Amino acid sequence: MKTIYKLLYVTALLCIINGGMYAQKKSWLISGNTGTNPGINFLGTIDHQPLVIKTNNMTRMYISNDGSIGIGTVFPSAKLTVAGSDANIYGLTVGRGSSAILSNVAVGFEALRTNTTGLNNAATGYRSLWANTEGSYNTANGFGSLVANTTGNFNTALGAQGLVQNITGSDNTAVGFNSMQINRTGSYNTAMGFFSLGLISTGNYNTAVGYSSFSNGGEYFNSTALGARADITASNQVRIGDNNVTSLYCMGAYAATTTIAPNMYISSTGQILRSTAATGMGYWALTGNSGTIDGTHFIGTTDKVPLNFRVNNQKAGRIEVAENTANTFYGYRAGDSNGSRNNTATGFGALAFNVTGHENTAVGCQALNVSTASGNSAIGAFTLFNNQTGFNNTATGLGALYHNIGGYQNTTYGLNSLSANNSGNENTSMGVYSLTTNVSGSNNSVFGSYADVRTGNLNNATAIGNSAIVNASNKVRLGNNNVTIVESAVGSWTTSDGRFKKDIREEVKGLEFIKLLRPVVYNFDVDKFDAFLTSHLPDSIKTMRKQMSDKSPSKLSAIRQTGFVAQEMEEAAKKCGYNFNGVHAPESATDNYSISYEKLVVPLVKAVQELSGKNDALQLENEVLKTRLDKIEQLLRTKSVAYENISAARLEQNVPNPHTGNTLINYYVPLNSGKAVLNITDMKGALIKSFNLKDGQGQVNLQSKLAAGTYQYSLFINGQLSETKQMVLVR
Repeated sequence: MKTIYKLLYVTALLCIINGGMYAQKKSWLISGNTGTNPGINFLGTIDHQPLVIKTNNMTRMYISNDGSIGIGTVFPSAKLTVAGSDANIYGLTVGRGSSAILSNVAVGFEALRTNTTGLNNAATGYRSLWANTEGSYNTANGFGSLVANTTGNFNTALGAQGLVQNITGSDNTAVGFNSMQINRTGSYNTAMGFFSLGLISTGNYNTAVGYSSFSNGGEYFNSTALGARADITASNQVRIGDNNVTSLYCMGAYAATTTIAPNMYISSTGQILRSTAATGMGYWALTGNSGTIDGTHFIGTTDKVPLNFRVNNQKAGRIEVAENTANTFYGYRAGDSNGSRNNTATGFGALAFNVTGHENTAVGCQALNVSTASGNSAIGAFTLFNNQTGFNNTATGLGALYHNIGGYQNTTYGLNSLSANNSGNENTSMGVYSLTTNVSGSNNSVFGSYADVRTGNLNNATAIGNSAIVNASNKVRLGNNNVTIVESAVGSWTTSDGRFKKDIREEVKGLEFIKLLRPVVYNFDVDKFDAFLTSHLPDSIKTMRKQMSDKSPSKLSAIRQTGFVAQEMEEAAKKCGYNFNGVHAPESATDNYSISYEKLVVPLVKAVQELSGKNDALQLENEVLKTRLDKIEQLLRTKSVAYENISAARLEQNVPNPHTGNTLINYYVPLNSGKAVLNITDMKGALIKSFNLKDGQGQVNLQSKLAAGTYQYSLFINGQLSETKQMVLVR
């Protein structure tokens, strides 16, 4: 009975393993597969070579052996490198626009879509600078801003559809929704406010500040409108306020607009554009003028000398023409120390100490306050406040990149985002308080409110999702501790192309390693892990994160999970001398252990192969037992003397078995039995070799160059089969 039970157990085990091996040998069909097992089946390699994906026999995606992904390139320089064209994420284009010029920045659907040779452009927003081909040093921020621009240079549009129809106009600055809406070829214009300079197309050197100011049309030049709905009716004209304004007020005194006071003197307590010239026509009186001629009288200059404004005898505004470096400043001491070109500053102290920096845009109180570098864009109070030598940075949001000094080519959006960065370069963050811990790290990418890095010096780290924190360089973190599922319709892939692998060895531990593992079920302590990740954050940030988590508590701690303990898996690998890369050990005190469950497939496959070898041996033993059982039954059924000799004959199992080409076969032929022959055949019965045997005990030394496989050898006495056995040849 024990033998029968053993035979049944072996037979069942064979069915299970052979079925699994058959499934593994199935190919991926071009019309799709069914019945795949996501824990076993995958598309890729199981060695250390990169994976290449092609269409039309051209490489489209390249996944290197370190997990870096290249799209359009086989030399990825980061975890994700997109070459040849920009990236598109849910319709949001991120890159450098058409032609991929290094000094350009494009963020938004089809931003800089048709650019050819234009350089030093920054486009942020849906189709911003969409038609640009050769235009350079333009800054577009907002839906459709500068969408039609082709060759215009040194334009700045901040706000949806700002300078939306501009084609070749240059040195324009438009701040506000639909500001300079139909301008096409006009240049050296400045507009600030909703629809300001909205209906001018070809006019030059105009300035409009205020809601719908200078929006009545007319192709005028060198005119200025200050105040909501202030309209211009002629060139070289200045208009302050609309028709509802009844007085001008300054320093506690006022003058009615109907008062005739050519020198505009108000009182001893204050003055408006005070003139010391004699009262009379030809001057702007401090108390107002009458009898002015529309189209003839204006406040400004008749030559190319810049127009300046002052408050408390300090610089508070300046408008320059292109020949005089094309700077535009609004605000108390904005651009106060400027000695360079093509800068735009709006707000108290914006660009106040810049001397040599050029092509900067600063909007907000003390934005870029002490910077002397070039190519920076700062929108929001105190953005890039401490910047000194950092260049080509873009910061949007109160306090964004506040402490940056020398870091360059950083891009950030959100309240206090990247605020602690000092010398880190080429970082990207989006979201309030995003990447606030970074100080000197570079090439980090963070997307989501409060998403951050664990320490200030990580490189090439990525955190995606609200409150996601990444704690090691070259690591990607998806989601915060509330995330319970990371899902994809196609799974994940590892580069595994044999062409790029070297020093390939079969040094994989199978059963020895797998038997040391301890599968467990457990609950993950979300609060403890979150405290570990956020211990470096200031209490104010911890409080805000706590408030958010209290509104939406994590369900992860309540989920009963199945898996392993990373430290135990690491110890198991060490114990059996296995250099296993499926466990990530902390690289610093701020890092944590993690497991790659997909890498367990390799030792599991090895374990199955080892079990399969043992199964083959058991199967052979089973065949031997079956043959012997058949012989016993045959001996019981026959009484013939002729068969007695046959039954008395013995054929032993070859040694060794399995063998690699050389093996010994022992036999016994009773005396006077007649002709005895040993035949070697394949499993189909085809004769391969035959040996004539002598009576008595004997041995055949089989030396063969046959292919690996299973073969039969049989003992015949006088043409009658005495016994058959199987042997396994391996190579």
